[in-house]
Amino acid sequence: MKKLLFVLSVVLALALTAGCKVVEVKPDESPGQWIVKKNDIVCVEHYKFNKETRIYYFRTAFILDYEKLSADLFRIEGVKGLRPEYYTMTVTIAKSYTWAEVEPDVVKILSNLSEYKKQGI
Repeated sequence: MKKLLFVLSVVLALALTAGCKVVEVKPDESPGQWIVKKNDIVCVEHYKFNKETRIYYFRTAFILDYEKLSADLFRIEGVKGLRPEYYTMTVTIAKSYTWAEVEPDVVKILSNLSEYKKQGI
């Protein structure tokens, strides 16, 4: 199962960076996870069995300052954990919060990645 999740993550990251279109999959058509396109930059992977964690995929043509990006995401009330990787950010929220409360701010930050362009490269 972990290998399948890894392969799906790599395929999605490649598709996003190549400009391919990501199609929304309905939750009832998925065995345990599905991907939702939030806008032209951000897609999010949902899991049925881990409701506190979501993986956000994004496109960018420049190198990001992940330290600054992570600091701003941690300022969002309810964000409990982050795991940055190239073209992805795994976000975990506290059990006392819902995604309806937290996700709009996460998507807003990830949709404005030019603010996090690494300087001097």
